[in-house]
Amino acid sequence: MKLFLSAIKDQVNILTFLMAFFLLACLLFKLKKRRVAIIILSTDLVIFLIVSTAYLPQFLAARLERQYSPLNASIIQEGKLPTYIHVLGSGFSLDSALPATARLGLTALGRLAEGIRLYRQINNSILVTSAGSLRNRETQAAVAKKAAILLGVDSSRIARLDTPNSTLEEAAAITKLAGTDATV
Repeated sequence: MKLFLSAIKDQVNILTFLMAFFLLACLLFKLKKRRVAIIILSTDLVIFLIVSTAYLPQFLAARLERQYSPLNASIIQEGKLPTYIHVLGSGFSLDSALPATARLGLTALGRLAEGIRLYRQINNSILVTSAGSLRNRETQAAVAKKAAILLGVDSSRIARLDTPNSTLEEAAAITKLAGTDATV
């Protein structure tokens, strides 16, 4: 049962529910329950329009981002232990003919640029790239590391976490790498 749940966890999303409600509405039309079917179809359409456009997520993200200022590296207490700068994964291209900087998605490239900005401001820091790949042997962590090197980061100060495939897994992996007392 656990294997089954693990296999379908990435398949259950809002579109799955919208399709199920659409099929339910079709069934209700067949059963002559037109009023309920129309209500379900209308609700389905409104939800689809809300989640399929970027307006709502961008609005919500912008509201949240305005509550926090960018990290000022000067507030980080530099000590004997390194400061880990964890660049989370978010997508990359499998086209190995492209340079690593062109293979990262826009969000991944933005995260890497911010990580490199902090890396350059914090002495004794280690840049950590993470994210696995379900479709390829090369991971996003490896591509991000190559991109960081192309952008001038010392390869000896980059760590890779190649196995995580979710933010939760990335958090567990960085804790295992750096420990619970590290500055991340």
